[in-house]
Amino acid sequence: MCDLLGIEVPIVLAPIIAPVGAPAGPPLAAAVSEAGGLGTIALWLADLGALRSRMRDMKSLTSKPFAINLRLDLDPDARLDACLEEGVRIISMFWGDPSTLAPRAKAAGALLMQTVRSAEEARIAESEGGDSHPQKKQRSDSDDQHAGYLKQLRHGHPVGPITARCHIPAAAPVSRF
Repeated sequence: MCDLLGIEVPIVLAPIIAPVGAPAGPPLAAAVSEAGGLGTIALWLADLGALRSRMRDMKSLTSKPFAINLRLDLDPDARLDACLEEGVRIISMFWGDPSTLAPRAKAAGALLMQTVRSAEEARIAESEGGDSHPQKKQRSDSDDQHAGYLKQLRHGHPVGPITARCHIPAAAPVSRF
């Protein structure tokens, strides 16, 4: 995963919606990128002017890789175009079908991360051009269910990198997965 994303440590910041000027926006994402992880900012509620401004803020704070997160059910076409025009090379997507956006993103040289909830969704995401598949854990899942799901993905879908979001116990041995 690190080689694919151009990062030093396998840490991906979960996208956080934050008001302009809040520390959880570009400042936090840039700090994660500067520390060797992948900083991510959620820009699916921003108008196009604000979206471009936040991306430029990120580029002024770090020269390291970062991702923009887009919701596929909220006018993703114009947002994807803006991301690609601004030179963003890692696009994280969720809640929708990326098949119409993937060819444009891939043609521009961008990597795609599609959030999935099952091994089947991971297979579909990869067939549609996804490069990495962040797994979204529901709050009601137990740690054992989560471990089982990651193991299922790892052994049933070994091609693309798998990242996990939310609530993974820091002390869980890697061998469980």
